[in-house]
Amino acid sequence: MRKMTFVIGYWPGSRRRLFGRLKISFFLVCLMGFFGLLVFLNSADKQESLAAGKGANAVTAGLQKLVGQVSFSDDELKGILQQGMPMLEFKEVEYMSPIRLAASVLSAVTTVDLDGPTGLFKSQISYMEELELEAVTIPIVDSPSYSESFDSVPGDSENQIPADTGESGESTEVVNEKPGDQEQKVQGSSGDNPLVGIYNTHNSENYSGEGKAAKVEGLNGGVVRVAEVLEKTLKETYNVPAVRSLQIHDYPDWNLSYTKSKETGKSLLSKHPSIQVLLDIHRDAGVKERHTVEINGRKAAKVLIIVGSAQRLENPNWKKNKEFAEKVDVKMDELYPGLSRGVRVQSGRYNQHLHPRAILLEMGNAKNSLAEAEASAELMAHVLSEVLKDLSEKKL
Repeated sequence: MRKMTFVIGYWPGSRRRLFGRLKISFFLVCLMGFFGLLVFLNSADKQESLAAGKGANAVTAGLQKLVGQVSFSDDELKGILQQGMPMLEFKEVEYMSPIRLAASVLSAVTTVDLDGPTGLFKSQISYMEELELEAVTIPIVDSPSYSESFDSVPGDSENQIPADTGESGESTEVVNEKPGDQEQKVQGSSGDNPLVGIYNTHNSENYSGEGKAAKVEGLNGGVVRVAEVLEKTLKETYNVPAVRSLQIHDYPDWNLSYTKSKETGKSLLSKHPSIQVLLDIHRDAGVKERHTVEINGRKAAKVLIIVGSAQRLENPNWKKNKEFAEKVDVKMDELYPGLSRGVRVQSGRYNQHLHPRAILLEMGNAKNSLAEAEASAELMAHVLSEVLKDLSEKKL
């Protein structure tokens, strides 16, 4: 041993460096072989299925793809080298403990993240990766009262809905919801058995046809006024009992609008099982120009009927909703030609799984004026009253 040390000690510097490089290269080759074995074992089940169905070429391609997905950061590679050669020092690099290094390697090779349980569950329960979760934690927010919703918006006071003066003679009841005990307010119906349930998922939507703001954040915009006109005309002109929610759904988080309005729809149907039609009142957006039609000497905004499908989420009622929407469209053309923009089926569900006759009405678009949309609401009340007559006579 001393002779070997003596000889190596007197090797020229170049030979010593070469010998050191050979040692490092040998270590790296062994290290790569080890991780290659891990990759191979981790994908053993995939290899078997590929070999059975596609042959050796498919196995090779699958392994190459899997290996290509494995990557390590510079810090992880330096940490690996430090574990084998503690004498190595890298400036400005935090030393990785064996546990942290193992977690990094595991994450790179198997995509399992030990810092979060979601990745671990998905690695064991494969269908979770395809699962679309709809449930969201809803923050408990004190919604402004109906009169408070229209106090003041600078430069937009003309386009806001006046406070409820009680002209209809109906009282407002408070409905306590189970999810988070969120307080909802529902406009009372004429009679104990309303046939039409009305709410607004996007309360802040407004009509900018007269230079008004397109939205009034945290407040009830023009679409709520249109819903009010629809409800009032149904009850007072056509004697159709209706109930309407005054709950704000799109504030403070717009993304939770449909999650919140779903609870409103469920509440309306639970408390009023007599409801035959469930309406979500909106106004169209992203339209370049206003769409109007003149009926009885008055301009009215055209109405688009939206039906949700089962493309994204389960919706056993979507075909029935589409059938009902088409009946409403036919009745619109019969009574007021030109009022309807037709029926459009879209990929969203829009809470229409709650009822077989739930539809979304785009009462005009953002370019229309509030007056034009109100005219449409009065016409739609007539259309719906006739549709309900057909329904009672089993024509639908």
